[in-house]
Order: sequence, then C-alpha cells, then structure tokens
Amino acid sequence: MAHIIESNPADTAKVLENVEKIEKSASALLSLANNVLDMNEMQSGNIQMEKIPFRLVALCRETMENSRNLFPDNGLEFSFQVQAACEQELIGSPYHIKKILFNLYTNAIRYTQAGGLVATQITLLRETETQVVFQIRISDTGEGMSQEFIDTQLFEPFTQEKESARTKYQGSGLGMAIVKGLVDRMGGTITAESQLHKGSTFTLELPFEKPKVAAQQKKLASLSGVNILLADDNTLNLEIAEYMLTEAGAVVTKAENGKAALELFKNAPENSFDIILMDVMMPEMDGLTATRRIRSLNRPDAERIPIFAVTAGIFPGDIEKIKAAGMTAYLPKPLVWEELIAVLERYCEKADCPLQCV
Repeated sequence: MAHIIESNPADTAKVLENVEKIEKSASALLSLANNVLDMNEMQSGNIQMEKIPFRLVALCRETMENSRNLFPDNGLEFSFQVQAACEQELIGSPYHIKKILFNLYTNAIRYTQAGGLVATQITLLRETETQVVFQIRISDTGEGMSQEFIDTQLFEPFTQEKESARTKYQGSGLGMAIVKGLVDRMGGTITAESQLHKGSTFTLELPFEKPKVAAQQKKLASLSGVNILLADDNTLNLEIAEYMLTEAGAVVTKAENGKAALELFKNAPENSFDIILMDVMMPEMDGLTATRRIRSLNRPDAERIPIFAVTAGIFPGDIEKIKAAGMTAYLPKPLVWEELIAVLERYCEKADCPLQCV
C-alpha cells in the first residue's frame, strides 16, 4: 500500500484510499499485538491495577464512540441509558476497564449487521460508604451464539464459534479471554446470554472504591508550559510522541538514547525539565540505567522529577526493575492521550510545575 502511494503521489483518491487501508491494517495488527501481550500479562499473574479517579459513564460513552468509529458506515443504531446515580467519580483502573469495554463493544459492532442495534445500560446495584457496585449491560442484535459455545468455549483463548468467523470478521479469538481475566482480577463478574441470529447480551458487575475528598486531584486541560525530556531510540516513536505532546502545549526536548537523556538533564540548569518520558530498551544506555544515573546526581530536581518508563510490554519482574531504578511509574506504548494525562495528574508533585497537581 505504501508502494502504491509512492508510485501515485498525484492521485489524491488513490493515496487517501491506501492511507485508510494502512490505518486499518495497522490498527488490526496493533490490536493483535496488544491482545497477545495482555494474555501474557494475565498468564504471568503480573497485572498491575491502578487506583486512580475516573468517571465510569464518561469512559463507557467514550469507548463506545471510539469503537463505533472503527467501523464507519456500518448502519447500526446505538442507545445509551444511564441511571442518574451512576454519574459520579470512582476509584479504579480505567486503562483496564477500557480494555474490557473495547472488546465487548467491538464484538457487538463487528458481529451485527446493518440496521441492527447496540445498546448500553448502566445501573447502580448497591452502595456503601466506601464502595459501589455497577452493572453494565451491552446488548446487540447480531449473529448470536449457541448456549453450548457460551458454556464451554466463550472465555477460552483463540476460540470463535464458526470456522469462517476469523476470516470474515478478522478477530483474534483472544478478546473474551482477556475480558474474563480482567473482570476476575477486579473482583467482578461477567455473564452472557445469547441466541443464534438474534443477538447477545453481556452483563458486567464491577465493584469500585469511592474517592476520598482529600485525595481528589485537579483536572488538566492541557500541558501548556510543561517541559518534557523525551528519550527513545526509535525515530518514529519520537515523532509521534513529540506531536502528541506539543499539540497539547508541552515543550519537548528529544534524546535518541539513555546516554543522551542523561547528558541533556545533567547539563541543563536545575528545574529545566518537569517530566521525563524514558523508553526502557535503548542502545548506548538503556532507560533503567539512565534513570539510576539521573537519580544519583547531586541536585534536588534529580531526586523529585517524575520519570516514567515508556514500554511496549511489561513482563514478570519488570515492575520491580522499574521501581528499583527510581522510575515513578510506567506508560504502555503506544501512548494514549487520556492515559498519559491521568498518570501525569497522579504523579506530578513539583510545587513549581505548571501542571499544578495536588
């Protein structure tokens, strides 16, 4: 597809057509790679659930719209019903909740024909002083499944009911296994009801903590004025991350490896940088070594600056290594704006940082 574009640069229609195909193919490949990494993470027992503030209704609505946009012109109708009591801030792991919802929504959309309906219902089941339990029902009028498949194979990896399903719908067969693993890890439940050719309904029951008023954080509208040191040996990754960050108003200084990042930090005046985003695997000097060297510098900003590991996959023992090196937290590749903001809000504690987090 890239070769076709290079050979026909003046044919705008052909260029746009192939750019769209590249985007879809890249998205499918990224989804498969992420699913394999997620399965590895669950099988290793190394899932790291965050506990940060978020709003479930907004997350559901956003994930539904993002999933819907992956299948343009599908001719489906969407409904979204929410109890008023559900519009509240919660404490949980929105990154993993989004994974659950994304798998459920994309399945519902993928397996429903034009003219069908994808419906969402969110209700408050029970509430205490410290915890709430919500029910999320996602229904469709699509292909449906047999009861035998639901009972024996639905939540097993690499399973799809029809032999032709993977070719026709381009699924990996990993999504529901990932959903079940994450729901179990959160202490929740998931059930499925379905009839062949009539549709399916998935019902989630998830518990969440209530936020303590004193622990609530300010929301960020942008990264305006934030100075970020960005280290990555992959020039494409650098370009993408720099674009995201500068679009949000940040001032970005790039380093092609850990050694360059160390030198830039060491030679810059104190408090020149507010945040460091550090790739883990780099030549010359890896991100863990660079972080240890920065933390050992005899200057106050070296001790307190948030340093985030940016990595494509977390494997058993990696979290301990990241913490031991002095890194603040980790961010998965590819960077997602909402997740980046959530992490920055949680960890940026410098009094003079433009983020003004509390």
